[in-house]
Order: sequence, then C-alpha cells, then structure tokens
Amino acid sequence: MLKLEHMNHNAQDAKKGYLDNKIKEIIQAYHKVKDETDLSPNNPKINNALSFLVGTAMEINSNLDDAKAIMSDAYIKSIRNSIKNLAQNAEYQMENFWNDYFLKQKNTPDLTDFIYHAQYDHITDKEHALFDCEVGNLLSCGQNKLKPRVAFAGSGPLPLTAILLSQKHGIMIDLIDCCPNAVKKSTDLIEKLGIPVKAINVCAQDADYSKYDIVFIASMIDCKKDVMNKLVKDNVPYISVRGADGLSQLFYDDINPDDYAPYKLMSYAPSDEMSVNSSYLLHKE
Repeated sequence: MLKLEHMNHNAQDAKKGYLDNKIKEIIQAYHKVKDETDLSPNNPKINNALSFLVGTAMEINSNLDDAKAIMSDAYIKSIRNSIKNLAQNAEYQMENFWNDYFLKQKNTPDLTDFIYHAQYDHITDKEHALFDCEVGNLLSCGQNKLKPRVAFAGSGPLPLTAILLSQKHGIMIDLIDCCPNAVKKSTDLIEKLGIPVKAINVCAQDADYSKYDIVFIASMIDCKKDVMNKLVKDNVPYISVRGADGLSQLFYDDINPDDYAPYKLMSYAPSDEMSVNSSYLLHKE
C-alpha cells in the first residue's frame, strides 16, 4: 500500500512538473514577442513564438484536463487577452502576406505552399462532413442535387476555407468582409485561381443573408451577436461557427451554443492534432 501511495505521489509530482514547465514555456514565448510591432511572417520571432504556441495547444488539447489546468493558472489568465489579440493580429498579417505571395506567382498559385494548408484542408473537410452527415447531403453537389447558397462572413484576405469548399466540393460561396483591402485582395486571388466565388464589401452585421442556406461565421469576427441577430432576421436555416477547446482558447473565444438561440446545436467537431479550432453546426427550426 505504501509503495502504491509513493507511486501515486511520484505521478502527481511528475504531472505538476510537466504542467508548470508548459506554463513557463508559454509565458516565455509571449514575453519574447509582446512588444513586437511587425507581426507578419517577415518577423522570425513571431513565426517561432506562434508556431510554438499553436503546436503546444494542439499537443495539450489531447488531454483537456491538462489544458484546463494551464488555462486556470493566474498569470496565464492575466495575459490571455493579450496573447489572443497578438495571435489574431498576426493571423491577419499572415493572410495578407500569403495573399501577396500567391498573387506574385506567374502561373496558377499552388495553395499547398501555404504553411497551414494541411490544417485548413483538414478542418474544412471536417465541417463539410458535419453538413454532409447532418443536413442530408446539403453541401454535396453531385449530379441532380441542388447547390446550396453559401456565404462566409468575415472571410479576410485569404479565404482558404471558401476556396477549398469550391475547389473540392463545387460549392459556390459569397465572401463577406467589411474591409475594402481584404475584399480587393481576395477578389484578385479568386480571379487568379479561376473559381466561382464572389467577394462582397459589406460589414457582416449589415449583409443581406436572406438568400443563403448556410452561413459560415469566421472565428475572429468580434460582432458575433449582431451578426446572429441579422441571421435570425433574414431567416438563415443553417450556420457553422468555429470555436476553441482547451488551450486553443489562448487564441480564440469558445462559443456557447445556447448563446445562438433560436439556433440549436446539431453537431460538433472538437479541435484535434490537426486543427486548433472546434466547429459547431447549428440549425434554426
């Protein structure tokens, strides 16, 4: 019995040491870049820090109890919003960087050059599978099937989810973004790729969604409540929203499906070793 208790104490000490070390590494990574002004991929400090943080999140998320323990740390809680703001600003700069990279190519851009292409491809397939399973092939555009009318709210300058849905599944999507620069850049890229996707310059909360069957809501949209009110008003039947599990909440806010009433949760795909985001499918009855 004493030997068993000793082994349990050793395991607990090892776990505490592991979590304390991860907390220390996260804090160190943040402090290395918290005062950086260039958040683009041109800055190797940003690349290294964010690659480490994202990799750590996907590693830790395999054990959500560990993730919860790290997120409960007092200092992590105190810097969480700063990490989120830095990561989201860096993500936007990364999209601009890669849009410019693809537009400079003489021939049709090879999107697999994008460092996170595999991750985007993975989560896009997961979200397509949610709809395909739960909505009776609504997003499957095979022979003799009606093509759904789809919008992506908050699409940004590198609308890779919409591009992949178009290229892989034949989905025609309207991109909605309030930033003229993002709309211009995404339009130029879409034209270069030759895919049937259209970008519309309007704020997500002001768009007319009445003609759409499905609306994807970007994880970085701040005005989700206002967008939701407009979706309800325009009677959109299905929405897909990205949230965040565990340590991914360093970068994104999680969502509570109850906050999306009168929409009800139909299905959910958690984050995993290939995607930092979770995905929610909701339906308005």
